[in-house]
Amino acid sequence: MSYQFPGNVRELKSVIELAVTLSAKDEIEPDDLIVDRGDPLSVVASDNLTLREYQVKIIKATLKKNNNDIKVAADKLDIGISTIYRILKEEKE
Repeated sequence: MSYQFPGNVRELKSVIELAVTLSAKDEIEPDDLIVDRGDPLSVVASDNLTLREYQVKIIKATLKKNNNDIKVAADKLDIGISTIYRILKEEKE
């Protein structure tokens, strides 16, 4: 299989990391890959979520993939453990 990726290596890395974070499965499938060279907002705008709702969605997906291990999720997301607790607490309010 051959595919000419329309970006640089950093962009490809970001696409893969996002797919890994948001995929509920153990394997990434083609539908999990979000590649849009047009308007970058078109990828997320269709969900009509706020930035905070996307943050919560990404945090919950990362926690689920890592057996709810907050330290591992924080490391993978490159954020502090207290940030995860704060965002999840604010979501419940």
